[in-house]
Amino acid sequence: MADNLQSSAPTLQEAISRLNGKKTTPRPDTALAVVTAAAEAGDPDAMRCLTKAYDAEEGFFDEPEKKLFWAKKYYAYCEKNYKKKDLDYLLALSDLAHAHRAIGDPIKALDLYDQCYELRKEAFGETHLLTVLTLIDFAEVCGDLNMTDQELCLLDRAEYQGRFSLGKTHSRMLSAHAHMSFLKYSLNDGSAYDQLYECCDEIVKKRDRITPFLLTTAAELAMFLQKDCESDRAKKLCDVLLQNKEMLPPKARRIGYRVLTELGETEKAEALQE
Repeated sequence: MADNLQSSAPTLQEAISRLNGKKTTPRPDTALAVVTAAAEAGDPDAMRCLTKAYDAEEGFFDEPEKKLFWAKKYYAYCEKNYKKKDLDYLLALSDLAHAHRAIGDPIKALDLYDQCYELRKEAFGETHLLTVLTLIDFAEVCGDLNMTDQELCLLDRAEYQGRFSLGKTHSRMLSAHAHMSFLKYSLNDGSAYDQLYECCDEIVKKRDRITPFLLTTAAELAMFLQKDCESDRAKKLCDVLLQNKEMLPPKARRIGYRVLTELGETEKAEALQE
């Protein structure tokens, strides 16, 4: 994490931006204190920010129980203040599903994603960005439950529908494309390699405008390529992790360290942990 401290306490908006991966200052723990105080006082934006801050794949702190706690708080607020087709309610429902998946309750997450997808499809249409994102989440929790056919089918649908609203190089589309390629590889589909290489190249191109979530995908892809003797591509992805280490989620940091260590890049591995 970045060690530079601001001379004065950050504003709530600055702290939220930091925890959302949009700023490199203040330190995450400093930002967390500001946001937590606001959330405890009932600020809904702060509550939602904490559901992401405690996420291993796109936040700074791997604490799923706290993620679920704040997801429930934010959902209760939105359930009381919004209608079911309102954007804030739908975001809260999705966050709650993410939180249940994070604590290892995929059955509950599957039910919530199902509700969220149907509501978003009805409110915004099948090709809307938010509907497609929920379809991707829906697919990935099917993977958690070893529902391979359903996962592949949903990812394929998401990839088709996402072309209209997200485009092939959107962060979540690249992540979905990578996971679909992993799945195809496990099923001995020969087209998986070309798709994985394409994902790798696109992530490297986005290195200067990457999201925390895509950094986790980059780490997972680097691990896959390193195991498959594609060390040059794996190193390129690890360089992207190093370039963006101030915003690395815990899961990406752990995987990146392991990959660099196995590649013999000890100094880089230690730098990733700083």
